[in-house]
Amino acid sequence: TWTPSQLTEITANVTTDLGQTTLSGSSGSVRRTASIDVTHAWRENIELNAGAFVDYENFNEVSLNETTYNFSFGVDYDLGRSMTLGARYSYEIFDSSSTGADYDVNTVGVRLTYAD
Repeated sequence: TWTPSQLTEITANVTTDLGQTTLSGSSGSVRRTASIDVTHAWRENIELNAGAFVDYENFNEVSLNETTYNFSFGVDYDLGRSMTLGARYSYEIFDSSSTGADYDVNTVGVRLTYAD
């Protein structure tokens, strides 16, 4: 995490994992992920946020590779009295070496959070 100012926080993460699979002919997979998230306090009660994520999975002994890309942005509005109203948009792309498995998704969400 890096805080270039009192109002902005940037968090980056990179991981590599060895995974199990039920995929026939494969003993497992190697998954590599990287993400970055930025949060900025635009006003005292409004936070803006954006993020990007990539996930690459290579399955052993079979010719299957899957990559997921996700880009998002949102806003959180502090309503006071422990309540927050948030809105998010994300765009996800799934790219697979398996024929016909590729897709992309647009997601819009709104949430109301109460923290006691």
